[in-house]
Amino acid sequence: RTQTAVQNSAGKLEITVVNIQKFKEDHAKIAEATGYDTHLQRIYFIDEAHRGYSFDGSFLCNLLNSDRNAVKIALTGTPLIGEEKNSCKVFGTYIDTYYYNQSIRDGYTLKLMREDIESNYRVQIQKILEEIEVKRSDIPHNKIIESEKYCSALLDYITADLKKCRLRFGNMGTPDNSIAGMIVCETNPQARVMFDLMKRNKVSYGLNSVLILHDEDDKAFRKQEIDCFKKERSIDLLIVKDMLLTGFDAPVEQVMYLDRKLMDHTLLQAIARVNRTAPNKFKGFIVDYYGLVDYMKEALELFSSEDVDGALVPIEDELSILDGLHRKAKAYFKDLDLRNKEACIAVLRDEKNRADFMADFRKFMRSMDIVMPRAEAGPYILDLKLMGNISVAARNRYRDEMLLDSYACGEKVKALIDEHIYSLGIDPKIPAIALISEKFIPYVESLKSPQSQASEMEHAIKHHITVNLENDPEYYKKLSERLASILQEHHDNWELLLSTLKDFRLTIESERQTEADKLDLSKQEYALYNILKAEQNIDVPDEKQKSEMVETVSAIFDMMREKTAIVDFFSKDDEVKGLRRDIKRTLPASMNDVVRKKVMDRFLELARVNFGSGKTSA
Repeated sequence: RTQTAVQNSAGKLEITVVNIQKFKEDHAKIAEATGYDTHLQRIYFIDEAHRGYSFDGSFLCNLLNSDRNAVKIALTGTPLIGEEKNSCKVFGTYIDTYYYNQSIRDGYTLKLMREDIESNYRVQIQKILEEIEVKRSDIPHNKIIESEKYCSALLDYITADLKKCRLRFGNMGTPDNSIAGMIVCETNPQARVMFDLMKRNKVSYGLNSVLILHDEDDKAFRKQEIDCFKKERSIDLLIVKDMLLTGFDAPVEQVMYLDRKLMDHTLLQAIARVNRTAPNKFKGFIVDYYGLVDYMKEALELFSSEDVDGALVPIEDELSILDGLHRKAKAYFKDLDLRNKEACIAVLRDEKNRADFMADFRKFMRSMDIVMPRAEAGPYILDLKLMGNISVAARNRYRDEMLLDSYACGEKVKALIDEHIYSLGIDPKIPAIALISEKFIPYVESLKSPQSQASEMEHAIKHHITVNLENDPEYYKKLSERLASILQEHHDNWELLLSTLKDFRLTIESERQTEADKLDLSKQEYALYNILKAEQNIDVPDEKQKSEMVETVSAIFDMMREKTAIVDFFSKDDEVKGLRRDIKRTLPASMNDVVRKKVMDRFLELARVNFGSGKTSA
């Protein structure tokens, strides 16, 4: 069964793949007695090579004895480097490595934050231990951890912590169901007591849990409950002892509550359950009730420094990171009061400055999402709100698409900023008022200073030109040039600039419609006319030129509308080439070949704008 390559009757190489699940001690003797062919080249891929059988078990020994010429390739996510257990001594040097920090940088996993529970929880537990006379030497350790008093105190802390983590500040107290957790117990009876307490006190705890043990329920039921946890989100907490600590991928799991001694690679693999990526999830959290800090140090020492660098960070470390990120984001508004929104918006006028600010502000928001709702986040909350308001206002002022993703952060931070902006009478979800809207001028006039009003007008016009440029490139290009000229001429006189921009706004669309009407062309035909005029370098056409160009673009536009009526026209190369030939034949024969090609290219591009993706034009 394990022969992997033989010559068949046709002389071709055959490859057989066999999955070996167990390799008992007597298998080597059986292989020798049955004439097992050791001359064939075999390759063994040994998965989870960090496990104990590689070093002190019989599997590898039997494999080496039964097939000494085979190639053995070991696969592991956590190679051991200790004196007694060293993966490289057994399998040789690394073929390829992929370190944890690199995985974080590439976005495949998240950093893990460790929080050691001390203070109040330890005091409570000590009282419980005294009540059940733990000082008596004849009281077994299991009796302590499996007692209802111990488990109840632990659950009070866990459920309160998870609900704090899930609270969306300022959003009517609605929980953020994207955060779920796992409780890792020391014994099966302790897990059952925890689950029974959760079930009996479901109303007061306000959370749903499920018990996942080997000897609890059947496999199909456990799978159904796990699916509810991962997909349907009707389960908030998994209560386990051994199961789901390795190989379990559930991106919704963000926090693990540990009340069990775990060591070596088992500890590291267990805590890695919460490092899977998910939307608005920026860190995984390990809450240590057992006191595993020394075991974690020992576990990390079993692995190379490169492999585990950044794998587990005390949450206290994030506090210093938060302070630095706060200062960096706030530095953009040096010597300014963040409550002076207009002055702060003016700082972000430059596009690069806006991009740099948003990159740093997002980092600050993400760090706040990690630290909240700890008390240490308190001093930064006001600045978070104010800078959030500034970013939304700058997004609308400068019509900056990059700023539309202001909330690349968790739900807690998003809700906190939204609450502040709503309290100011602003809906952060509503985009900036369009230039041609009836509400635009009243909004501009509601701004406090001529500088703010002129800035709003300027960027609304710029945005209008940008979004309409493809509809009539030549017309809107000239508008852009006129706007630049106005800004240069009046840049120091805000009141005059505002007055000039108001007049300019009135002509932006009306002028285009008026010119098209004079030529008896639709707006779409007028766009073709402007291209034809520009490419032939005709600034002011005479009546004959004007008549010929009108006749040409009208014929070509009708041709475009008719031919592009075919379903998925622009995905059919032959049809597009046919339209191109027809355009070429319709253009004046006297036209220069270089100009003709440029006109055809631009006409086809305009056809895509008007008729691509199911669009229709009249």
